[in-house]
Amino acid sequence: MQTLNPLLFDDYVVDIVNRCRAIQGRSRSLCHSEFASQNPVRLANLISDICEAIAGYLSSKRNQFESDPDNVLIEFRYIDEFIKDVGAHLRYVDGAITAKLPWSLTQPLEKLSSEFLPKATLMLRPQWKYNYSISSHDLGQYYQSILSKILGAKKAEGLFAGFPKDFHIISFPSIERKTALFHTDLGHEIGHLVAKDYLEEESRQSRYLIDLSNQVLEEVRKKQKTPLTPLEEEIAVTEVLRRVVAIRRRGLEELISDIFGVKLFGLAALLALFEMSLADPLDDLPDQETNFYPPWRTRLRLGFLALEQARFIPVARPHYTFSGIEKVLTCVDARVDTIRQTVSSSTDKELINDNWVLKIAYDSIHTSLVEVEKFLNRRFGGKFATSEDLYSQVFPLVHRLKEGILPNAIEDSATRSVPAETAAILNAAWFYRLSFLSEPFEESSDSLSFAQKYEILNRLTLKALELSHLQKKFITWTELQKQSQ
Repeated sequence: MQTLNPLLFDDYVVDIVNRCRAIQGRSRSLCHSEFASQNPVRLANLISDICEAIAGYLSSKRNQFESDPDNVLIEFRYIDEFIKDVGAHLRYVDGAITAKLPWSLTQPLEKLSSEFLPKATLMLRPQWKYNYSISSHDLGQYYQSILSKILGAKKAEGLFAGFPKDFHIISFPSIERKTALFHTDLGHEIGHLVAKDYLEEESRQSRYLIDLSNQVLEEVRKKQKTPLTPLEEEIAVTEVLRRVVAIRRRGLEELISDIFGVKLFGLAALLALFEMSLADPLDDLPDQETNFYPPWRTRLRLGFLALEQARFIPVARPHYTFSGIEKVLTCVDARVDTIRQTVSSSTDKELINDNWVLKIAYDSIHTSLVEVEKFLNRRFGGKFATSEDLYSQVFPLVHRLKEGILPNAIEDSATRSVPAETAAILNAAWFYRLSFLSEPFEESSDSLSFAQKYEILNRLTLKALELSHLQKKFITWTELQKQSQ
């Protein structure tokens, strides 16, 4: 390779060190910002420590250039790419500043996640791309694996002493910051970590691969007019099998996440998913262009079935009543019926069955969903709310919204208040929207009035999530105080 003379190399090293110092300065500055959680500060401090360690390493390693210029230059360029990558990750910290988040949601979301995935740590941030997403890889582990190659395992490990394990960035579209009703999709994103665990467990058994391989072999043989040689047949099967496995994996990633999301947030998760699906054709097939996403109709159908099995559908008639309860039940039932009609169509299945590669992948997916259900039951047991418990809270909260009161608690007297669950607050907000904000463009109203009412609903919902979380913390604190006395 073409190397650099020592003077140019020194200039390059200075540039890398300066990048490290600039990132450190930005990290320290960001640490003084206001955050709704300590996780952004932890990440900023880690990035600063990484840059400090790398800058020192570069200075000590520079003297080896003259004796081994080619390899040292390769290493320094590798380090430079890593530092640029780490510096770009400061956007996660910058995005997590309180003013850029639905900050009322941050701590309730972290608490909810810790109940289901106690080993995972989430950091919420906005992104300009319109997408809800989560980094399924552990960010800290990614940093440590690279630093171990540079600094050595022992020195690298020392940088992570106070940094949480299993650290993930969870993102939402920046323009939906205040749209609390869409944030139920964050449950789907948490579900990606659950899907990852399931697929890792499944891959250790690998029984499904044998079935897929046999099915692909059978189809390849059917479609050949003349017999293939053993080598040709193996190449053909391997190529198709790789595609089938990729389609199957992506399908399961999304569908397991959907099922987890509706189990976590109930009907609200399906209502939000249905609303989002309106932006795309319902039967787009999984391909490279769509990143092998399952058709929307398939996703909605499995979410609907999961809610039916958990008895969230049909919505049970409540014992709690108030003026307007019949309208709420009618409007919610109407939307559920619309979704039922949508998923009763089999156009997505027909299109998938017309493509033998997709058919093999999706037949395997549907077969695996039985094991997915067993996995979720084994892993989470009774952690998901029952429909009875959830709906017993939802309707009193809808009543509070109707009266312009924060839906943060269930109160049966002036002195007794029970904090509402996150899922109940989100469902109440959706029920209210469908019932009392259902006709935004009717002749007797106007879109501006609807927009104002919708913004108020979202604000009340976010504030309720915060107050419920604080009330739960206060209850926990008072119980600990009593125990210590």
